[in-house]
Amino acid sequence: MNKEINDLESGRSGSWYKPGWKDWYRGDHCNFVPRRQFLDVHKHILSGFVPSIPIISVEDKIAAFGSCFADSIQNRLRERGYNIPHITECNITRYGDGLTTTFTVLQQLQYAYEEKKFIEDLWWKRPDLLAETNDEDQINTKLFFDSSNVFIITFGLSEVWRNKSTKEVFWRAIPVEYFNPVKHEFYLSTVDENFKNLVEIVRIIRTYRGNIPIIFTLSPVSFLATFRNIPGVVANGVSKAILRVALDLIMTRLQDDPNLFYWPSYELVHSCHSDAYQQDGLHPRPEIVAEIMDLFCDYYLIPKEDK
Repeated sequence: MNKEINDLESGRSGSWYKPGWKDWYRGDHCNFVPRRQFLDVHKHILSGFVPSIPIISVEDKIAAFGSCFADSIQNRLRERGYNIPHITECNITRYGDGLTTTFTVLQQLQYAYEEKKFIEDLWWKRPDLLAETNDEDQINTKLFFDSSNVFIITFGLSEVWRNKSTKEVFWRAIPVEYFNPVKHEFYLSTVDENFKNLVEIVRIIRTYRGNIPIIFTLSPVSFLATFRNIPGVVANGVSKAILRVALDLIMTRLQDDPNLFYWPSYELVHSCHSDAYQQDGLHPRPEIVAEIMDLFCDYYLIPKEDK
């Protein structure tokens, strides 16, 4: 009887449905992908990925950074009157939307808390603008992290440019003026490399900032172009898949961490809408972004009157 109910609730009844489904062993967990008309966002996408009660209060100071989708998060939280601090002037607050990879996010944390030095200039905001690394910026970056008690980190790319010998990854690409084919290379990072970066990101935050909430998300924004010799649409799918698997691995590995979360922005765009993107083919339509952020606020933000 429970199996029949599961089938019906999942939208699996219909002309193609075969009674033989009941004859296959389903294990302890069997969650069907519903037909689109039966899709319930809360049950079929968000279940298991959100806190049981909202956890972010208006007094909390929120560090939201990463890929450009982090701007959408920052903007909506500011509109709601929540605290996105610009306490210090550092590369994170100036250029935080350029931290599109697990490598560059990890670099910033290592730079702030472990005083890591880099062999060459890696953090190019634009071909003519280098994000500086100096003692003052290192101190201010640490102050920014120290002042934040919620981390929302959005990842966007697994394609990187790096130094061939040191394996150090550039923030974006490499300005033509500085590119050296003997020294530099394009590289498609692996699931294992991104997973290890995520492990280190969590370790550093837990070591220096304690058990504060960490919310990871995968940006639904496509990249502009690939540097692989395959079509960009296909390469973008691969790039996102690598990150998504790495994020699944870290959430599984650290499933006992009560303050580590994954917010499924990517899934909300791709599973709930048949025409999700603007004409540029890169960015989700504004009303869809607003819908995703309203859902985030409903689950994560403690209403001001309840503080």
